[in-house]
Amino acid sequence: MRLDSNDGNSGGFRPSRQVPVRELPVVARLKSVAEVTLGYEKADAMAEASRCLLCADEPACQVAGCPLGSPIADWMRLCGEGRVLEAALLARQANPLPDVCGRVCPVDRLCERACILGSAASEPVAIGEIERFLGDLLSDHAARNGHETPCRVHRRERVAVAGMGPAGLACAEALLLRGFAVTGFDRWPRMGGLLRYGIPPFKLPASILDRKEAELRNLGLEFSGGRHVGAEPTIWNLLEFGYSAVFIAMGAPPAETRTVAGAGLAGVQTATAFLGQANVPRTDRPPELQQPDEELGQDVIVIGGSDAAMNCARTALRLGARRVICVYEGAESHMQAAACEVRLAREEGVEMVFEAVPLRFHEAGGRVLSVELKRIDTAGGTATFRLPADTVVLAMSHDDARGTPAREKVSVYDPRFDLEVDLGSGRTSVAGVFACPDAASGSRTVVAAIAAGLRGARTVAAYLDGVAVG
Repeated sequence: MRLDSNDGNSGGFRPSRQVPVRELPVVARLKSVAEVTLGYEKADAMAEASRCLLCADEPACQVAGCPLGSPIADWMRLCGEGRVLEAALLARQANPLPDVCGRVCPVDRLCERACILGSAASEPVAIGEIERFLGDLLSDHAARNGHETPCRVHRRERVAVAGMGPAGLACAEALLLRGFAVTGFDRWPRMGGLLRYGIPPFKLPASILDRKEAELRNLGLEFSGGRHVGAEPTIWNLLEFGYSAVFIAMGAPPAETRTVAGAGLAGVQTATAFLGQANVPRTDRPPELQQPDEELGQDVIVIGGSDAAMNCARTALRLGARRVICVYEGAESHMQAAACEVRLAREEGVEMVFEAVPLRFHEAGGRVLSVELKRIDTAGGTATFRLPADTVVLAMSHDDARGTPAREKVSVYDPRFDLEVDLGSGRTSVAGVFACPDAASGSRTVVAAIAAGLRGARTVAAYLDGVAVG
């Protein structure tokens, strides 16, 4: 990689610090679920984009930092020049969900980590905030001027997309733009998957997912909610119903949490269940999550150090918890949560306990009463202590923020569908059935899931065009 010193913003003075992002005052945050980070105005986005060095050849932010390979330097140039709609259209070509990724991507471990401006003396370009601005700008432009429909269904083949989370949304849109008839299936009544039920509205407002749903329906998507592919209908049913191809875009089942004595007590929940109940009305949940919500109580303990753990802790405060403590087994510097997420949680009153692991959950009448923890001493010693708990949320994460590395000729067996899945190509042991690697191999970031969905769309299209799939 080289710096092109004769081009764009690469010469002259540039501020070493990012343009500050507007945020709700702390006193206003806990009174509602309104979005906390308010993003950039146009002038802010232009000023921040002007900090970009516009690296030539192979910009690290694009090549090493973005699973989608988005041409970040190119849309930074346009944004810095004030050509913001052009910049938004370019960003949108690479990413069907820029407004989502700009809000939830772990940029400090992806594109912004790769930015060569980032150092002890300078902050990286705020790529995520600019992408968010561009995504919102494009959506607002479409709302004012009407949604364009660049392609109507003109192919006879029908494709079923099972799971309408980030991978499914991306795959469905790409296939629709190619002219295929697409039906999306999901066990949830609304589209969005973990974006809708696993991320709180103060971080990702539901209105963003609503407008994406409207865009896809405008392109011709048919959606069948409350249908759990694999149970009803089965893969075989879909093929019998006349679908020419099936793409499985459902995420893998949540990884089993570590065994802690008392984990089955009332009041002990997984992050998925806790956030699903908090974010989505009971009538809009799958049957298994329509049971009455558990009482939160005053003292909440969140186990984990991921962004999901911060989401749970901050949600608990908004639900009325008096005290919320996040317990993480390692040092703060090893947390998977983004630094800004930890900062926001602390500002709102979340307490942090580091280098401690849960030993057991104590009970009273079948409900959790306290958490016994072992503190890990770097010198080799240990000590136990207890924290009172009315609710415990298990938010240990196994995500890899770098995404899933490319693997060739590696297959795994997915018992949910009785299929062998090749993680390199997405082919399965059944002709016409393809799977997102995430469906079989484990959880990943939203942007990596989007990338997998786009790859899946290309694979399905090649198969239906009669092109050999590797």
